[in-house]
Amino acid sequence: MLKALVIGNEKGELQDVGDVLAVARSLGKQVFKTHKAVYVLRVWFDPELGWVAVVADSLAQAKDKRV
Repeated sequence: MLKALVIGNEKGELQDVGDVLAVARSLGKQVFKTHKAVYVLRVWFDPELGWVAVVADSLAQAKDKRV
């Protein structure tokens, strides 16, 4: 399954893309309700929304879907 996550940075805590990846993995685990690995397929910055990340809950899903 794929999910798109919008990650805001109102407090300025995200310093670089590595921080965004860590937040995306953490939120992905919460959304999928798992402790297993979550795969971040794509990350980009949108001026209106903030950071957007597409995550998959399994490697098979990540390979099947080309985002």
